Amino acid sequence: MINAKNNFQKMIDRKIIFNHFFSLIILFPVILSFVFKITGLPIPSYLFVIIVLLISLFFISNNLLTISKSGLKLAFFAFFIWIFYSLSYTPSVFASKQKAIEILYNTIFPVLLIEVFFLSSKSKTINFKSLETHLLKYSYILLWFVFFSYLLFRKADIGGRYTLPGVDNVIWFSRFVGMLLLIILCCDKLKKSNYILYFCSIIIAIFLLFGSGSRGAILSVLIVYLIKQSYLMSKKKIFLLITSIGLFITIGFYFIGGYVFETNFYSLYARLDLFEFFFDYDFQYLKGTGIGSYSLSFFGEDVVYYPHNIFLELFFENGLIGVFLFCLILFIFFSSFKYNIICFLVVFYFIASLASGDLPGNNNLFILLFVSAYANQSTLKTETTPIRYDRSN
Repeated sequence: MINAKNNFQKMIDRKIIFNHFFSLIILFPVILSFVFKITGLPIPSYLFVIIVLLISLFFISNNLLTISKSGLKLAFFAFFIWIFYSLSYTPSVFASKQKAIEILYNTIFPVLLIEVFFLSSKSKTINFKSLETHLLKYSYILLWFVFFSYLLFRKADIGGRYTLPGVDNVIWFSRFVGMLLLIILCCDKLKKSNYILYFCSIIIAIFLLFGSGSRGAILSVLIVYLIKQSYLMSKKKIFLLITSIGLFITIGFYFIGGYVFETNFYSLYARLDLFEFFFDYDFQYLKGTGIGSYSLSFFGEDVVYYPHNIFLELFFENGLIGVFLFCLILFIFFSSFKYNIICFLVVFYFIASLASGDLPGNNNLFILLFVSAYANQSTLKTETTPIRYDRSN
């Protein structure tokens, strides 16, 4: 068995292994949830992912090398240690345990597996050319798979928004589609050889986003795409692009309607109502009231509920200390921001976290932030530095 393992290690290409590692953690949980649901297999998607990664690590890890120094990783682990410490003083019994288990399951375990992978690798950098090619291929395949699955199996929630079986929350479905669309926009270019696939895929993604009815994912994609284009386009072209987007939104509100272009802004008012609770409630501002305590404190029910904004959630449940540690992670990330797909995906999920989701639900944000510690220290400048155009016009 040991000889077989050693022979296998000599054959593998670690950059390809990382590409599959990353894809399995970020791209496939939603697909696996859907497939397991329609086939009737009672297998949690992340449990399947973790088992596959553990088996893979057995074959590719032969020794643990030096740990790479990273202020972001240090702040990351300090942040989650503080989150779990709040279990010691939270009044919640059920919601706190559920959130803690989901954080371990959805975030900490995948992050630790990624860290073990890099610990056993001589190189601590990421080959972005290989990664982006890999993600682009998967994104095209998965987007078309989701499209046909949506046509055949979609289900509506009480608000008339659509998702797939096994993906109960339309927000997670819309974020997944938005992520695939963003990868295509960031990693592919319009060419004669791909213009049909490129445009059809974008149209399909927009169709799915409108079907899910989540404005947060659409807005996140637009903002990150504009950030990306700001590196490549002149000021005039950026202005025309923003004007076109604004015109499209205006036409949508006046002529298209539907959930995405609703004019009563019900979901916005509902979120503002949640924010107002904080002005009328007295709690421990420094350390917060503990993980999972939001719903119990405000609504008297010990269930997992959240204020649809990651800063407000942290402020109430983990206090100024939790907010400070999270801001420290973001500061380190943005201070070393690089032009690569991992950083763009971090920004995408960060913007989305300002309008919905809780700590367990924003697991992709934290996984990507952790991976960015390796992405932003990459020495492959030819793969991470864009060509800038003259903006004097």
